[in-house]
Amino acid sequence: MQSQNAHDTIRPCRNSSTPPEPKSQAPKKKKGQVERGADTPVECLEVRAGILDVQETLQARVRELRWKIRDENLNESSWTFLRDLTKDELLGLIKQDSMPRGIEWDRGVATIQVLTTLVDEGYARTILKVHFRGYGESKDKLVTPREWWALDSNGTLEESFIETLRKHFVPAARQ
Repeated sequence: MQSQNAHDTIRPCRNSSTPPEPKSQAPKKKKGQVERGADTPVECLEVRAGILDVQETLQARVRELRWKIRDENLNESSWTFLRDLTKDELLGLIKQDSMPRGIEWDRGVATIQVLTTLVDEGYARTILKVHFRGYGESKDKLVTPREWWALDSNGTLEESFIETLRKHFVPAARQ
């Protein structure tokens, strides 16, 4: 007897090596989201599909959105690239409370990493990590100038990738 319905094509990521924490101690987070360091979300989803199917689905979505990407590194289980962001795009994708005060932002860069590995029962686990850098100048001329600032994601970009997988791999009758 299988534990999953034969028609299930997506599921939250499983971590069998770590026992679940008691609910009173576990921080609240979105379904499929695990924490990495300083409140930066890492999205994870398991899809009943091959690694290449998952990677190609996400790459097709990036082409459809006509994102200008650079420094792309691609292999059979990972895809890493940089996406340049306008000031408005940057401000819409980061946690506002993670921004240093007094910076006049002019642009940003998102480093996007997609890792896909095969797991049990024919599923491919996809983990999305996004790091943001903001570029601008401090209004305070006494502050030591910096080239960029690391900023925390608000999860919007990661969730858009997860949503692409959900829409592509969930049968139409179940949506």
